[in-house]
Amino acid sequence: MGVAAPVVALMVLSPMLAELPSGAMRPTDFLSPMIFFPFTIAVYGLPVLALREIAARLGLGATGLWVLGMVYGVFNEGLFSETFYYPLESPLPEFAGYGSVGDLQVPWMVYILPWHGLFSVLLPVMVVDRLFPRRSGRPWFSAKTAVVLAAVTAALGLARFILNGEDVAVHSGSVFVFHLAVLCLLAVGLSVAAVRLPRTPRLTPGRDGRARLWRSFTVGAGLYLVGFLGMVLLAAAGVPWFLPVGYGIAAVLAVVWASTRMREVKRATVLAFTLGCVALEAAVIPLFVQGLLGGDPEPLVTGAVVVAAAIFAMLRLGSRSDPSARTAL
Repeated sequence: MGVAAPVVALMVLSPMLAELPSGAMRPTDFLSPMIFFPFTIAVYGLPVLALREIAARLGLGATGLWVLGMVYGVFNEGLFSETFYYPLESPLPEFAGYGSVGDLQVPWMVYILPWHGLFSVLLPVMVVDRLFPRRSGRPWFSAKTAVVLAAVTAALGLARFILNGEDVAVHSGSVFVFHLAVLCLLAVGLSVAAVRLPRTPRLTPGRDGRARLWRSFTVGAGLYLVGFLGMVLLAAAGVPWFLPVGYGIAAVLAVVWASTRMREVKRATVLAFTLGCVALEAAVIPLFVQGLLGGDPEPLVTGAVVVAAAIFAMLRLGSRSDPSARTAL
């Protein structure tokens, strides 16, 4: 099998798994050609492909892939969506103008970078690995193509930010340069951290028992509850902004420390972990908050479908072994 199918799958699934379960976008909007094609190609597709290719070539473990995925958060929220900057629009009202330093909304940045690493990169890569096990953990392109892909992605993001962004129009030149410098430092720092992390836990083929898979699913749901919802609740409570920042950083460091202590983990087990995260997110936001509380049927259906799909995937994971004999990312 060629690489076309897994490439297309990753380019479609990365925005779908990030935008729909989070309630950030309605399915009808996502399927609109004016949104679907830019998101699957420029906003998500190319950068996620580039990061996945880098991770495969460097042999990064699961934790390294997650940290490298935070670089995508810099690309999306820093260069394209421009949600880092005050007084530009913030996706979550709890973080709007909260903890602004140099017109950078620091608590929101600490929240959204690991969020993108999980939902925009790690989750879709794990799903595609499961769908195409013979292609998992292997480079999909030549080294030259990978370099071109990364360069085009970086140039696209910088061109959007510098030539056609809101931040450059709203802030003075010195503030804009400061913001650009912070983005570059973040991208470089996260990339170096991902590369320097131990190559653990190494993802291996095969399957774990149902009990371990469901335990991993529960741990993923718990991480979303404690880590991401915990930060939102702290921000909503109006506590001093450095408290949720410290909380978020401590949560990331704790996850990195705990995960890198493991030498290896089954690929299906990591997928179960990510399914737990996305299932709880969909249950809380589109299903409960936007659907049941907000009275909006479309997100309610979206949340219910995502939760049902996650549970169905878990049942399938528990009943089938992994046919791949290769090591994944």
